[in-house]
Amino acid sequence: MRTPNSHSREKFIVAAIEEMQTHGISAFSIRRVAEKCGVSSGAPYKHFKNKNELVLESIRYINKKWGELQEEVIAGCTEDPRKRLVELSISYVRFLCSNPAFQSVLMLNDKSLQPEQLAEKAKINKGFRAFLYNS
Repeated sequence: MRTPNSHSREKFIVAAIEEMQTHGISAFSIRRVAEKCGVSSGAPYKHFKNKNELVLESIRYINKKWGELQEEVIAGCTEDPRKRLVELSISYVRFLCSNPAFQSVLMLNDKSLQPEQLAEKAKINKGFRAFLYNS
């Protein structure tokens, strides 16, 4: 069961992802994220120390969602490495197509991201790399 605090945090993250899709990083506004969530402009700061942390946690959220789906795909087709790779690839494309805001965040211009955000963004491919090098 979720605590109200974790629900609020996730609500801010989802709103931040939508904000990045609409305005990118350079025009990203925590104030608009708060407005979208129907709270005061200071409320996000109870969960995130600044814009960079909110962006980082948004990327982590996307990675977590893809990681969960990736585990399901791998568990469903363990017998054939080639089939697993095809299924993972198809699932990744579907994941991005059904979550266009996620796709926008993952395609952000790397020059606009902090080093820690870039490192987190690169982790989206961790499962593919692990699969390729362990097969």
